[in-house]
Amino acid sequence: MAIKAYQYRLYPTRKQITCLERTLESCRWVYNETLAMRKNAWEQEQRSVSYLETKRQLPLWKQKRPDLKSVHSQVLQDVSHRVELAYQAFFT
Repeated sequence: MAIKAYQYRLYPTRKQITCLERTLESCRWVYNETLAMRKNAWEQEQRSVSYLETKRQLPLWKQKRPDLKSVHSQVLQDVSHRVELAYQAFFT
C-alpha cells in the first residue's frame, strides 16, 4: 500500500500574519525565559528545574505579560516541554 503525501500552501491575510507573528514572539519569549530560569537556578543554586516547575510559572508570566493570554495554554506548555526535551538530549 503506497502512502501518499499532500502538501498545501497557505496564503494568510495580513491580519493572520500579524497574529502568527505575535504568537511566535510569545513562544520565543517563553522559551528564552524558561531557558534563563533553568540556567540561573543551576548557576546560583546548583539545582535543576523540572518541567513541572517551569509549567507552574506560565500563569505568573501571563500576569506579567498580558499578551501571553492570547496564546493557547497548551501551546505555551509545549514550548516548556521542548526546553525539557532539549535539556534531556543534551545531558544524556
